[in-house]
Amino acid sequence: MQYINKGKQTKEHILDAAFSFYAKPRFTNVSLSEIAVKTGITKAAIFRHFKNKEALFDAMQKRFFDDVAENILANRNASPQADSKDDPGGWRIILKHEVRLMANRADYLCYILYKFVSNPDFEAVYYAEMKERGVLLFDTDNNVILTPDGKKLIVKNISGYFCRLYIILTITFFIGHIYFDKFLNEGQPSVMTAEEFSEKLALLIENGISEETTWISPERLKELDTGCCPDMSSLPPVDPIFSALSEVIRKKGFPGTTVESIAEELGLAKSSLYTYFSNKDELIVNLVQRELFLLAREIQQKTRLATQSSETGYITMRTELEYFRIRPAVLSVIGWLRLRGSFLPDVSMYEKLGVTNEIFSRPVENTADFPLTVKTYYEWMGMLSSTYLTQSRVHGLTMEQCFEALRQCFQYIQRGIGYNRPVEQKQTTGK
Repeated sequence: MQYINKGKQTKEHILDAAFSFYAKPRFTNVSLSEIAVKTGITKAAIFRHFKNKEALFDAMQKRFFDDVAENILANRNASPQADSKDDPGGWRIILKHEVRLMANRADYLCYILYKFVSNPDFEAVYYAEMKERGVLLFDTDNNVILTPDGKKLIVKNISGYFCRLYIILTITFFIGHIYFDKFLNEGQPSVMTAEEFSEKLALLIENGISEETTWISPERLKELDTGCCPDMSSLPPVDPIFSALSEVIRKKGFPGTTVESIAEELGLAKSSLYTYFSNKDELIVNLVQRELFLLAREIQQKTRLATQSSETGYITMRTELEYFRIRPAVLSVIGWLRLRGSFLPDVSMYEKLGVTNEIFSRPVENTADFPLTVKTYYEWMGMLSSTYLTQSRVHGLTMEQCFEALRQCFQYIQRGIGYNRPVEQKQTTGK
């Protein structure tokens, strides 16, 4: 399909074509040749509108931030009560519109995921660009500030930072994993409109998934912490290829990771790796399967401490965080896979531990009536725990600060971000 519309300038056609390549997850940059073909012009003609490739990519980034900020500000200005998240009604209006924009723009969601995967400092870029347009990504400047060079964020209020991070990660996860994957990519008819989806997801974030009778107290969460550290003596050493892969990803990002670069990191010839694996993807899948089986075994053992199903969820999160803390080489690889939506090994791997596809497919009842299965529930928590650990390290936080943030995160899952508000202020499903 060529992007030709006489009502638009060619420059806008080119940007439309560039974004169209992100309608589904893509973790490499788009070439000018691809864009030219999609636009229906020559590659040379692109340079009549953009000085160079970098200028085109800068224009894509500008369009993204302009559109997202305009959407948020327009809905905020149209809703007098949406000035502060302290008013849950107004906060949910803003949240619902943020969700709806991304649910309607698969290209924007996949584009921004690519930017975060390819640039470890993109969090600061996102914050600075949105602030310039009048939108504070982390609510107030009391939560974070930019370094003088504008390249990194400094966390001032840990609780406020991780609250907003929880919202951003949850929106991104569920739109990408449930809405696009289930209702668009697989070609299944949508059981919810974008409006219905955004309303339910906003309710889930605001009110959590659990009835008050199943809430775990902060004191009990700390008790459960003590039993979640893996027994190092039971774990084999991390595969040296996995360690090399992790280091290459750290240096070059996943798009720049090749079998050649992994072999170079190991000091081996590329042909020696191809003796065991035919390509990079096969190599990664085999290594990740091994690690995830070990992790699943640890989780199975630790969850025996649980006295109710909600405790099983927290123990799973905490055990994952501890596992990745002890085996940091695993974190960057699995963290990247989680961003892509490739979270778990085949169900057959879990069947060895007694977890069947039937169990994974069971619905998780929740107060927002959100379409949640056991599999998606645990994938969501796994994504949160690994990202919390990653961002704690990025910002130089102590492990105790990370653990406290994770406990807060689990309370958001159970009770919602408004769990400390008076009962009469909370949003309801209207049932």
